[in-house]
Amino acid sequence: MKVFRRFKQQTEQKRHLTYFEQHKEVLYMPYNIRIVSTYPPRTCGIGTFSRDLANTLEHFTGEVGNLRIAAIDNDNGPYNIPVDLTIDQYNPESWRCAIRDIIARSNESPNPTVVLLQHEYGLPYGSHAKRRTETEDG
Repeated sequence: MKVFRRFKQQTEQKRHLTYFEQHKEVLYMPYNIRIVSTYPPRTCGIGTFSRDLANTLEHFTGEVGNLRIAAIDNDNGPYNIPVDLTIDQYNPESWRCAIRDIIARSNESPNPTVVLLQHEYGLPYGSHAKRRTETEDG
């Protein structure tokens, strides 16, 4: 009878644990964060936002494992840490290589990876914008 009573007490205690308490080992797993974005020294509002976001996330050492940036570049480098990949904005092969690299690094890590893609849509740059417009116009 004492064994049953003790088991019942333990079951009652477990029932009162919050979801957070029951899953804290999963919730405290650090996430790898990969930001794919323009990044300073390139002058761009989204790049500035991404830099500020990266600086803020560095303070969450328990939640963030590795924080890395893949900078979308148009000859503005060189870049410093946390930028570890550079993507040529207008080169599709550069994008494919970056994607393969991000996936490979993600698969090597036991922690989950979050990829945050920030981009400016519809802002033309240089001669590439002219070609794109000519293509769209026919």
